[in-house]
Amino acid sequence: MNVHRQRGVTLVVGLIFLLVISLLAVSAIRFSSVNLKIAGNAQAQAEATAAAQAAIEQVLDSAANFYAPLSARDIEIDIDNDGDADYEVAVAAPTCLMMMATPGYSANFSGFAPQDGYWDIGAVATDPRTGVSVEVHQGVKARVLASAGCP
Repeated sequence: MNVHRQRGVTLVVGLIFLLVISLLAVSAIRFSSVNLKIAGNAQAQAEATAAAQAAIEQVLDSAANFYAPLSARDIEIDIDNDGDADYEVAVAAPTCLMMMATPGYSANFSGFAPQDGYWDIGAVATDPRTGVSVEVHQGVKARVLASAGCP
């Protein structure tokens, strides 16, 4: 009599183990899906930061960008070099923080002696596909003439 009762218990225990294993499998799939989304978001943010930095580098390429009139501009950046712009970067006009006399120049009577200007350049990169938006600020020390657009 006792043997017949144990056969039913084995079936119930087997079904419970099957249920537990199924729940573990479902939670593992959900966990990996969340991790994949986190990794994708981190990659998109890193790309947007690189796009903003590339746009700032384009502004730094020309000393004329530090002389009046200082202007903001929009720059399109192609991260993957496929010929299509991936990011739209709004670069603010360089903001002069201060100007200091360049060491080695005793007097600036003519206004043409170089000065060291300390600037802040901000850029906001936006990916129209994903909606990622990153703001980057870069501090710059640039040797410019006293006529540069600094108050």
